[in-house]
Amino acid sequence: MSHRTRTQVVLGIDPGLRAMGWAVVTNGPEGFRLLRAGTIAIPTALPLPQRLVTAHQELRGVMERWEPSLVAIEAVYSKGAAPGASFSVSAAQTIALLVAGQKDLPCVQIAATTVKKAIAGNGRAGKAAVAQALHTLFGIDSDGLTGHATDAAAIALAGCLATE
Repeated sequence: MSHRTRTQVVLGIDPGLRAMGWAVVTNGPEGFRLLRAGTIAIPTALPLPQRLVTAHQELRGVMERWEPSLVAIEAVYSKGAAPGASFSVSAAQTIALLVAGQKDLPCVQIAATTVKKAIAGNGRAGKAAVAQALHTLFGIDSDGLTGHATDAAAIALAGCLATE
C-alpha cells in the first residue's frame, strides 16, 4: 500500500491499432484506485492513415479527460511476431508516446513480463491470474472489462509501482 501524500494519476495503455486498452489508476494516501478503464475501438476497414489519426484523436481525448501525471505504456517486443502485427503494435505505441509528448507527460515503457510479475507475482502469469489479482486489489469484476482494458489497468498499476 502506498504512503504518498499527493495523489499520482497514471494512465496505462495497452497499444494496438484494432483495439487500444486504457486505464486510469491513482496512487495516493488512500492507496491504489482504478478510476476508469476502456477500449478505443479502431475500425480496421479504415485505411492505415485514418486508423492512425483515429487512435491519436481518441487517445488524446482520454488524456485530456483524465489529466494523468504519468503515462505507462506496454513495451513492444516483436520477437516471433508476424510483421503486420508487430508494425501495428509499434505504431500504436508510437502514437501513445506522441500524445504523451504533446502533453509534456513523463512516460514509462514496461515489458509485459514486468507487468505480470508486479501484478500477479509471476512474469509468465496468464491473463486470468492478472485479472484475478486486479479483482482482488481493486474489487472490480474483470468480466466488465475487455481484455485490453484489463491489460491497461495492469500496466497502469505497474507504472504506479515503478515510480514509488
